[in-house]
Amino acid sequence: MDGLIYLSHRPDEVLDALRRGEITAIDTAVEELPDLFLLYAIDSGLLDGLADSFPDPRYQQPEIAMRILLAAGMVGHFAGLYALSQSPYALHSPGLLTALGVQVVVKQPGNGLSRRGTKEAGAFHGDVVRKLLDRIADKDEKASRLPGQSLIDWYNANVGAQFCRIADAEPMIHILDCTDLVVNLENDHYERSGITKKDGKPERGYKLATLRSLLDSGAVITGIAWGAIQDHDLVVTHDLVRTTEHLHAGDMLLEDRGFIDAATITHLKLERGVDVCTGLKSDMVLMRAAAVAAEARPGDWQPHPTRPGQKIQLVTGLSGVWEGLGVPMNVCVVRYVDKKTGELRHLSFATTDLTLTAKQVIETYQVRPEIEEDYRQLKSSSWQIDGFFATRLIQIIWHVCLTLSAYNLFQVYANTEKGRRIANKTKQRLQRERRQNPVTYLMVCTQTAYGVYETGPLLYEMLGLPDEVREKIRRVLPRQPS
Repeated sequence: MDGLIYLSHRPDEVLDALRRGEITAIDTAVEELPDLFLLYAIDSGLLDGLADSFPDPRYQQPEIAMRILLAAGMVGHFAGLYALSQSPYALHSPGLLTALGVQVVVKQPGNGLSRRGTKEAGAFHGDVVRKLLDRIADKDEKASRLPGQSLIDWYNANVGAQFCRIADAEPMIHILDCTDLVVNLENDHYERSGITKKDGKPERGYKLATLRSLLDSGAVITGIAWGAIQDHDLVVTHDLVRTTEHLHAGDMLLEDRGFIDAATITHLKLERGVDVCTGLKSDMVLMRAAAVAAEARPGDWQPHPTRPGQKIQLVTGLSGVWEGLGVPMNVCVVRYVDKKTGELRHLSFATTDLTLTAKQVIETYQVRPEIEEDYRQLKSSSWQIDGFFATRLIQIIWHVCLTLSAYNLFQVYANTEKGRRIANKTKQRLQRERRQNPVTYLMVCTQTAYGVYETGPLLYEMLGLPDEVREKIRRVLPRQPS
């Protein structure tokens, strides 16, 4: 069956040949979970779009194309192979290699995609990616930029846009947030890492800002920004919210209280036509003034849409008390009783979209906590966005960009017709289900093509064939040991 890797994947043609008994081989096949997503990335044109836009510093026509390196990286992140040295081993599926146009499977040292081959049983040597990243970092540093800024710029200009394109989506609701990527405190070799204190204990690491753009189901990380772990969220996200092409007039940006900044809110509304919905801090004058105004109108309280016992009320005309704010904002005040102390308390959420009712403000902002689950998933053992295998910043940013790209691919595929069965499931759950209930497949070959089919439906197809055709098929079945 080794020769199968040289064939073209034409399942309809092969099925017709099977019905005539004109096949050359039939055997079991295994569909790897990464194949499911990467074949979609290839068929949709996503992989080519990412590769064509990548800031590849290599001269002339590189021996190993960028689409191969990106495919290996994303497959590796689906398969749990995160180190640069591991990504060559991710490319081993005959179906995936055929779709990539690769005519070799490396089964022993000495072979490989390059003319020189590789001393290991991998498609290419990990140094190929390492040297590529070194060139990118050197170019950035010579331009007095963060080593890896080219990767961040590529992500922001192209990656998010490519995923929205294949999802045929123009998201209108976006969530801005930051998360800490913590590394070993004792290892001070992590390039340009910072140190901060959390709960009185020091932590070393980086800060990753993300712009999460909502799809019908799930979301795509369309923009990112980078900083040291001690940098304030507003500093890290300053340029991202002002320059990202994913925020359009009429869109809504949801922000946590940590991002409250009058200048940014004013800029987004006046310069970009983007509305903001954010929680207010308890010590803000606007928050206190809105609570007082709401209590002065006891007959205007309405039931909270999702929390029994709580009341809400929309307050208008008070945004002038927020110094530096140049646009009007309405405030939805939430009134509740603290169950521990019995005291009356208030929460407030403000928005520049003056058309929203109190209920709509609450329903809009309640989408924002979903990003906390995003970060939990990305940091889990399933994705390991902060599981770094290197201390050089360029390799760390490469790892983050690939993790987010693989995560986006998972999210976008779940919004397709074929991917509906994985919607609302995590990668970890899918892997567990496959181990518990493995789906079996059969690979059928002709002289020039092959197809892979689920075992059950194919067997029913074969049982309905004429006796003379089934006899032809029997002759090419793998011989069972006596």
